[in-house]
Amino acid sequence: DSRRRAGMVTVMCGEQFTGPGVPNLTYVRSYPSMRERGASWGRFGKDPAWKEISGKPEYANSAILSDIVSFYLEPTGYSQI
Repeated sequence: DSRRRAGMVTVMCGEQFTGPGVPNLTYVRSYPSMRERGASWGRFGKDPAWKEISGKPEYANSAILSDIVSFYLEPTGYSQI
């Protein structure tokens, strides 16, 4: 799929069922560096399959997206990631 071709590795994804901000999807992705993260997102944005899907009105950001929150985490020395 487009994410794999771009070099994006999904560690975890989940859906929030209760509380504020529902519906809410969470994706945790892993990159070797912030530089590679930027390069991956660049490749993803240019992917022909992603361009086809994202061009459909039913998948327009205004139809399915209300907010994006990003957190950047670094593993500790004892992390298994």
